[in-house]
Amino acid sequence: MTYTKKFKTLHHHTIVSTYSNELLEFWESLPTSLKALIRYRVARISGREVEEIMRYSPHRVYKVLSDALGGHNADLIIYMFYKWLLKRGRRVNLGEVSKFLGKTESEAI
Repeated sequence: MTYTKKFKTLHHHTIVSTYSNELLEFWESLPTSLKALIRYRVARISGREVEEIMRYSPHRVYKVLSDALGGHNADLIIYMFYKWLLKRGRRVNLGEVSKFLGKTESEAI
């Protein structure tokens, strides 16, 4: 494996693990009533818990939220996560966050 490839792989894993931890923190910061609604809809559609998806399959978050809540609400949650990251001092762009959560370029906000 070349240095560049190794760095990109390491960089990708760092971004994924950092975003995964922050995604769960963001989730915990949401109002209880909103989390209850999302939990119910996601469990009904996917048969899995939101936290489980966020922790182990963050690249599926957009798809699951979109199926459970509709694309416009999934977009809103992605945007809320993006703004939350910015408020915490993270230098990120919306495209990077969207891609991490599984939104494809053809579904761009």
